Amino acid sequence: MIEPDNEQTIMRKYLLAELEEPLQEEVDERIVCDKAFAERLGVAQDDLIDDYVFDGLSESEREDFQKNFLLDDERRQKLMIAQAFEVYVAEGKELQPMIGHESWAVADRWRNALGFFQRHKFWVTLAFAAILLFVFFAPQITRLILPKATAPVDEERARIERQLAELNSRPLVTTDQVSMALTLQPTRLREGGELRKVVLNKENKLVKLQLEFSSAVKYAKYRTVVRTVEGRELFTIDNLKSESGVNVVVLRIPSEFLSTGDYQIELYGISEDGVAASVALYDFRIIKSRTT
Repeated sequence: MIEPDNEQTIMRKYLLAELEEPLQEEVDERIVCDKAFAERLGVAQDDLIDDYVFDGLSESEREDFQKNFLLDDERRQKLMIAQAFEVYVAEGKELQPMIGHESWAVADRWRNALGFFQRHKFWVTLAFAAILLFVFFAPQITRLILPKATAPVDEERARIERQLAELNSRPLVTTDQVSMALTLQPTRLREGGELRKVVLNKENKLVKLQLEFSSAVKYAKYRTVVRTVEGRELFTIDNLKSESGVNVVVLRIPSEFLSTGDYQIELYGISEDGVAASVALYDFRIIKSRTT
């Protein structure tokens, strides 16, 4: 149970992937259902990034940060900006030996300003660095500053996609693990109605999504790209086929790859010459229950 007096500790452990499963699932659910909680978690995330940059983490926390925290582009870009600001602060400190005795008062004010910047951390960073670094140079600088952080992420995604490709290449069976099935129809702009959702418990090892579509063109193969609703791409599954005689593609995803949250799937048809054409979009929600 998340109490107000231990919320910050739990958030920090959640971001570092140090929580036990029941609390992990409770935080996942709160992020979806409690907007204020999600905003506080965002602040905790920024504080954690700044503590990493300004050496405020223990050795074990730094290891967990590098291994478990840097798993998406947004976090890596925020870290990149904070590191750029840290260089700015470090260079400012080096100015002190160059200042004469008649300017000590100015130097003291400079040091106090630097201390203020460090204490207020990430928001000051955004104020002067976001436009220059994030808009114009983020992709290039991210690759230069974080080569070691991005490599494990790429390897992990490749591993997941290999597992998904193998799973979805198998023949469909009625009892393929303990699965939850959901039929999805294409999302239409300005369409009303409730978002389709899947509630999973610990026994549900597999999510089976039946993607219906109404394309007049038949393709020999299909591809799906799974994203968060914010647009972050999670994984791609190739070489899918439609059900015989109907416009349905069945996609199987282990539940371990889907946390509580909202997702979007884009379905592509692949022509004989390898050209991909978008066929449909699907939106759905995953809710992981703590009950067995």
